[in-house]
Amino acid sequence: MISNREMVEAFGSSIMKNEIKKEILQLIAQHDGKWYWYQIDRYLSISHPEMPGPYIDEIKALKEQGLIEERKYSSSEFTRYWMTDEGRARLQ
Repeated sequence: MISNREMVEAFGSSIMKNEIKKEILQLIAQHDGKWYWYQIDRYLSISHPEMPGPYIDEIKALKEQGLIEERKYSSSEFTRYWMTDEGRARLQ
């Protein structure tokens, strides 16, 4: 059985992850196509030391939800992220 403390911690973690996902969407919107996952991760690790990364799982989840897309123009280039129309609508 889950204790009240564990439930509160899990719920708080879930809220924090949703806030992080929202911030990731905002960062991608601001830097549409210019940032790759490491830049996003570094920014968030500094601005949210209470929830250390890596944030790649949250980025993957946003992609699976259709809110962002990734593009890679050559095999040597890092994958970069763009907003989808659905992602832009979610931010409004």
